[in-house]
Order: sequence, then structure tokens, then C-alpha cells
Amino acid sequence: MNRHSIRTESSREKAFTLSEVTISVGIVSAILLPILGLLATGTRLSTESQDQAAAAVIASKIAESFHSESAVNGRSRLLLSKDEEITIQTSGGQAIYLSFTSTGDFLRVINEGEYESGLRGDDAALYLARTHLEPPPIRKGSIARHYPLLSLKIEVEQPAMAAMATRSSLVFTSRVGSP
Repeated sequence: MNRHSIRTESSREKAFTLSEVTISVGIVSAILLPILGLLATGTRLSTESQDQAAAAVIASKIAESFHSESAVNGRSRLLLSKDEEITIQTSGGQAIYLSFTSTGDFLRVINEGEYESGLRGDDAALYLARTHLEPPPIRKGSIARHYPLLSLKIEVEQPAMAAMATRSSLVFTSRVGSP
């Protein structure tokens, strides 16, 4: 009898067939692909949550730095740092454009053109903010005529280097006492 033609049953039982391997790979794929999709979604949501938290910190800093002056002056001030004081006319509704770091620290006042086109070459800036302060319309007979509140609108956008049309934006509104 030829040694090479003899097959034992034990050698056949130890191997997997091609169909068993294919079914196993299909089962593993069916389980892992949705898990990978959840990981990608979780990472995206985590990044969005961090951006929203940073935007809320920036809006809070702006709102906290708001100080009203006397009614004679008709203006308010933003005190964002020891060196930077910005005067806002409450009657004109002018917008103030600001840049902030990734941690929400104030960097500098920027102009409207820089805000719309995005900051170039400023690696420290990640967030931009547009602060708009205006008096609300006063209805006849309203108690607000005697104690008017100003409407404070803060738009926080990022990334700072992108053009305005491509940035993500969060809007915060509040009412503050008029001077």
C-alpha cells in the first residue's frame, strides 16, 4: 500500500472548510461594522459638544464683561481684558467683531472684513464672535419705556480661518439693562 494515498480521519476533522470561514467572517463583519459606525458618530458628537461648550464660555465672558454707563452717554463698554476696553453705542446697533483662542481667551478686536473672510496667518485664533447690542422696539404704553432693556446678541463661529459661509455658528441672545 502506498503511504501517500492513505488519509486518516483525524486530519480531516481538524481543518475548517471554506464555507465555515466565510460564514465566520460574515458574522464578525456584521457585528463590527455597526460598532465602527457608532465610534465615528461618537467622535463627531464629542467634537461638536466641545465646540458648543467653548462657544458658551466665550458668550458668557462677553456677557459678563458688559458694563453700562450713564444714561447721558447712551453707550456701554465691554471690558474683555486689562488692556482692551471697547465702547459700544447702544442707539446705533453697531456690531463688534472679536477673536478668541481655543480655550476661550480674548485675543483682539477684528474688523468686519476679517470676520467675513476669515483670519489668515493667526494660528492662535480658533473662534470668532460678533457682538451686537441694540435697544428693543418700545411699544406705546409699555413699562419698558421707563426701564428699557437692550438686546445683546452674540454669534460665536469657528474655525476662525474659514470664510463666514463655511463656519459653524452658535447664536446666544440675552437682555441687559440700558445705561
